[in-house]
Amino acid sequence: MRFQLTLTRQRGERLPLSYQYELSAWLYRVIQAASPEFSRFLHEQGYPLGNQETATKRFKLFTFSHLQIPTYRVEKEKGRLWVQSPDVQLQVSFCLEEAAEHFITGLFMNQRFALGDKQSQIDFMVTAVEALPRPVFTQTSSFRTLSPLCVSVSEERNGRLMPQYRSPEDPDFTACLLDNLINKYIALAQYQPAGASMSAQQEEPAMAFRLLSVPKEKKIVIKANTPEETKIRAYLFDFELQAPIPLLEFGYAAGFGEKNSTGFGCVAVKTRQVLETCRV
Repeated sequence: MRFQLTLTRQRGERLPLSYQYELSAWLYRVIQAASPEFSRFLHEQGYPLGNQETATKRFKLFTFSHLQIPTYRVEKEKGRLWVQSPDVQLQVSFCLEEAAEHFITGLFMNQRFALGDKQSQIDFMVTAVEALPRPVFTQTSSFRTLSPLCVSVSEERNGRLMPQYRSPEDPDFTACLLDNLINKYIALAQYQPAGASMSAQQEEPAMAFRLLSVPKEKKIVIKANTPEETKIRAYLFDFELQAPIPLLEFGYAAGFGEKNSTGFGCVAVKTRQVLETCRV
């Protein structure tokens, strides 16, 4: 289930270039106000892969796009984004049943929040919420990233296991992407057996990834200027994926790749119509 929010600027013009973490925190606050139990589940538990007590991987199963800004300017030397448009759009995608549509719409409408850091921030108000129609998928579908997509492998560096992020042009990228997608799908099926059919996996169809554009690298800083600061290397690109339709639908709803709930791996289905999206 996907929604497009229209955010109208109330005050301020500039944002830090890395704003994903703060945007994610706002989404959690909105969910917390409406459903503390569901918010606590997402934040503390999530959907585990394997046994609830011993699982080392847990997934949130929601994602969101970058801000889609019609007119802007990047002030790279200052690490700032100058938002010149009065309105911007944000897509938020949940792996939820259609019955929750009215609940989600009411949840976000007229919300006010400040986005940014101590140097610069913008006060926004949600002035419109639109439920987007579900795309039609085929077993080979094409996608465009609306927020950077990241996958990684763990490698030992200085005696510690550290994530090493992979480019879509790396030979092991496809395996990382597909393993992550299948693991998330299995985690949902384990938690809600009636809500996710595994028949797609039982058929064991061929799965393949094809890169359709030159990847654009984005370096995102999470929790900047804190002891928990983390730097993530992710990419914007177009791609084609051959997989069972339930998996493609799931990836569209929950996000492809890692760190979806922090604003990574949100995609749009490519059509013949040119997709006009801001990639900042």
